[in-house]
Amino acid sequence: MPTANLTSEKNWWSVLLTPIQVLPSGRIVVSSTKGLKVKQLISLSKVNIPAKLFQIKKVYSDTEFVVGEPDRGINSTVVPTEYNGGSAAVNQQQRNTIAEGYVIRSVYEEEPTMALRTIPVDWLGNEYTKSNPFPVDAVINLDSNNPGVLHIQNVIITQANTEYSITVPDKTIQFGMRSRTPAKIQYTFTLGESGSKFWTLPIGTVLEEKDLFLENTKIYLRTNKPTVIEFKAWVQ
Repeated sequence: MPTANLTSEKNWWSVLLTPIQVLPSGRIVVSSTKGLKVKQLISLSKVNIPAKLFQIKKVYSDTEFVVGEPDRGINSTVVPTEYNGGSAAVNQQQRNTIAEGYVIRSVYEEEPTMALRTIPVDWLGNEYTKSNPFPVDAVINLDSNNPGVLHIQNVIITQANTEYSITVPDKTIQFGMRSRTPAKIQYTFTLGESGSKFWTLPIGTVLEEKDLFLENTKIYLRTNKPTVIEFKAWVQ
């Protein structure tokens, strides 16, 4: 497992990785390469084998990197299979120095753009895309402005002025109701009262009820002509 601190202004902090797997290609596989930087000095060790100092030449992914001799070029790598199953340790050390103007030259876009490129990337330098989405930590609370699962019912009314019922799903936090064709709706929440003690939805009206939490609820209704009642409910 890796242990690491954040990079300070002038130094890279220590990182310990164990165990490591050295592939025949020379790539070293670890639980996480976070904290590893190109040109860092890294010590590989294993029981009964003397530790040896290498230099990180390339970080391929969040789990793989390669090393080489410290005094060799960036493209010169080695295959230290003798350390397979061992450990890798980076001691605190100074960060690489960067020549004056190097950063500006690297990010400056010539005419006709004439601007400094500022592209958000992940810690491996990869641009964010659909396959590499921007990480977001969020706590989402379901409410009437952010409803949950949608349930839809279509109730066929074949007889005018006859009571029908709609069973409202438990934990409904928002619902809507309307007539598919022009028709007046009389509705109530009490059995047998849709013709005597009711609320009227005039023709063309859409009912929307929010900020609810309904359980064991039925809507009783009747219309003045055959139609189809469209009912939708968002359930938490």
